[in-house]
Amino acid sequence: MADDGRLVFHVAARALLVAARFRSHLESRGYRLVPTGTAGGSEAHERVAIVPEGPNAAWIYPEHAEALHDDFGRWLSHGLRCRVTGIVASGPVLAYEVTEAGARVEHLAVNSAEIVDDGESPYRAEVAAGRPLADLLVAAGFAHFARTPSEAERVPGALVLDFVPKEAKRTKGAASEVEIDPLLACPKCGAPLRVAQGSFGAFYACVRYPECRGKLTARQADVERKKRERGF
Repeated sequence: MADDGRLVFHVAARALLVAARFRSHLESRGYRLVPTGTAGGSEAHERVAIVPEGPNAAWIYPEHAEALHDDFGRWLSHGLRCRVTGIVASGPVLAYEVTEAGARVEHLAVNSAEIVDDGESPYRAEVAAGRPLADLLVAAGFAHFARTPSEAERVPGALVLDFVPKEAKRTKGAASEVEIDPLLACPKCGAPLRVAQGSFGAFYACVRYPECRGKLTARQADVERKKRERGF
């Protein structure tokens, strides 16, 4: 992808489930999750912003598309059994691909106004007639594909996750691995909760700490986890 290129995904699933699957993907590619904001010392660190869109959808804004497998969209849609729309913008090239349950159902790519790849896209005729694909995506509800990762990080409620290579040397004061639970959400901001240790034992703290100080005791976490399990 070109240096000015962007890759984003719109996922028809809860942001916390998306975050958990994204973490699983990067772990399979040799990364580990660390507390947000502590990975800056690693040249190979990866950051992603996951922005909720209502209760059952989210946007993924990876800082570096190269960290993801080429079939990440299909893998994600298969694992979550949902619809995933991936959008790539690089210079004059704009492309999108829709996958459902691991299968590609439509795609279209344009270079300026020229169609260079097409697969069952409902936008083909309008693009061929001269309407910009970007306008059609915006009209279809994908206006936020133009956000940059840094812009996405500043959206209220965004989940920002940092990763470093698993083999990265751990020195004193280096980022430690984070344990998050996809069934738990911060009671204040809705971000994931991570296991933390306090003077009275383990509890669950917001991954956005110190910006957010939301937390749950171990007992409260058990209650919330059972509620969410019954709701699935």
